[in-house]
Amino acid sequence: MPMFAFICRDGGDKSEARRTHLIEHLRYVESIVDHMVVGGPCPPTAPFDLRQFEASLMVYKAETMSQARELLENDPYYKNKIWDSVETLLFNPVAGTYIGGTTWDIVDGQMIRKANAQTAE
Repeated sequence: MPMFAFICRDGGDKSEARRTHLIEHLRYVESIVDHMVVGGPCPPTAPFDLRQFEASLMVYKAETMSQARELLENDPYYKNKIWDSVETLLFNPVAGTYIGGTTWDIVDGQMIRKANAQTAE
């Protein structure tokens, strides 16, 4: 099933708004967790502070981009304008612990796709 990544930028200090809508947001995430690959907040890199956020990254599994966008737009953080901008990307994971390593082998200098590779294709 295709995967879609959303980079949702706060565009300023939205700490108070995030706190206000946190429980509603978390309940929504629980209700759609079967459609989520991963999601979470992105703290600023300078100064590094895990209590502050400048964006969120959400990756959804959906048949179409419009279905994934609908999942995002129903999120209370989206509805309450926590995010000032949203970038949408088609996402195809090919390496990492989520997919159990890599989706390829290199044989005789050639990349060969593994038969059991878990990609978005």
